[in-house]
Order: sequence, then C-alpha cells, then structure tokens
Amino acid sequence: MAKPRAGLGTSIQDLMVPGAAEEPRPEPKPRAKVVPDRRRSKTAPRRPKTGPVAKTSVTHAPATVKMTFRLPPDLAGQCRGAARDLSGKPEYLTLDRLAELSLQAMLAKLAKRHNGGEPFQPPAEPLKRGRKPGG
Repeated sequence: MAKPRAGLGTSIQDLMVPGAAEEPRPEPKPRAKVVPDRRRSKTAPRRPKTGPVAKTSVTHAPATVKMTFRLPPDLAGQCRGAARDLSGKPEYLTLDRLAELSLQAMLAKLAKRHNGGEPFQPPAEPLKRGRKPGG
C-alpha cells in the first residue's frame, strides 16, 4: 500500500516518522508584531510644523537658507570630487561647507576691492528672476 501524499495538514515528518501524526504539536511562538514605518514617504505632501520646535543638533549650528544655482559641469564635478575625497578626517568637507567657505572667501575679496572692506548688505527687495540684464 502506498503512503498518502503530503497535502494540507500533513508534513513530510508526519509521513516519514511513524506515530508522529498522533503526537500533538506544540503551539508556535508568537511572532514579533510588525510596526508600520511612520516616516513620511517621498510622495506624501509635507505637513506644516505645529507645536514645539523640531529637535536641534547638539552643535546648535546657525540656521541656513537654501540657494539654487547652476555651475558648469566640470566645476560641479570638481566640487563633488573634493567633497568625496575630503569627507573624512581631518577636513570633514561637504558640498555645503565647500560652497560656504568659497563664497565667504570670494565675498571678502570683493568687499575689499569694491566696498571699502565692508561686508555687502542684503538687498531690500528680492533679486529679479530670469535672464540677466542685456542677456
């Protein structure tokens, strides 16, 4: 007589070990509860911040402003390469820090040459968007 095929409710062990099917099986251990990821997905709209201010870093870095501008591809590549190669000790250079240091140095040079060494003041009204005059 042929052994019955394994199907729902039976296992290979039940078929191969005589008497294993009659023994009660222990209850399986409960699995850890799956907690959904509560981080915002990249497609979800941002909610305005309400209530207490978000956590700040330990170093209490000054607030920054996002600026967007275009660079020639070779200059952008050099910046990325410098940030990659100098990201560790002792420089810990990032693209943000490289841009900040470079702009500070250039602004100091321009202020000395064109503004009597005094720092430039922010404009009262926003810069005009679009093409530069005469362009």
